[in-house]
Amino acid sequence: MAEATTTRKKRKVLSEETRKRKRESDRSKAKTRIIIGPAFARWRELKEEEGFVTDADLAVMLLDYYESRGPATSTPYKGEGTSKPPGPPVSSVTDSSDHDRFAL
Repeated sequence: MAEATTTRKKRKVLSEETRKRKRESDRSKAKTRIIIGPAFARWRELKEEEGFVTDADLAVMLLDYYESRGPATSTPYKGEGTSKPPGPPVSSVTDSSDHDRFAL
């Protein structure tokens, strides 16, 4: 029975300066990334349908389209986090003396 030999890819040895430049490059790229979660499949599909080569081209087209439609009719919630703003109170508690004051 022949022994299976595995060949490992030899790691490229980088100088300290090269590693530093790579880290800076990676940090710079990370600042431009966005996470679109479940919309990723739709994004790729639209990109292919419209014939765009890069994600940046699709993003520019979508932003141009959005801006060409004019101002939105309502302002979306821009509070902290992803939670929705609190709704109006369901009921209010009044003092019974207030009720008596308005009785006829």
